[in-house]
Amino acid sequence: MRTLVLERLPQLIDYPRGVGMDDESLRSFRPSGWWSASAGTRCPTR
Repeated sequence: MRTLVLERLPQLIDYPRGVGMDDESLRSFRPSGWWSASAGTRCPTR
């Protein structure tokens, strides 16, 4: 999967950002292998 990320600002922001996903969202990522590849970066809320 090729991905292009464009940043509007010249530097990264200095505060954390988070994303919430439900079980349906996670199922859509399963075929891409994202779940396994992101194992070290996820933080479950429950």
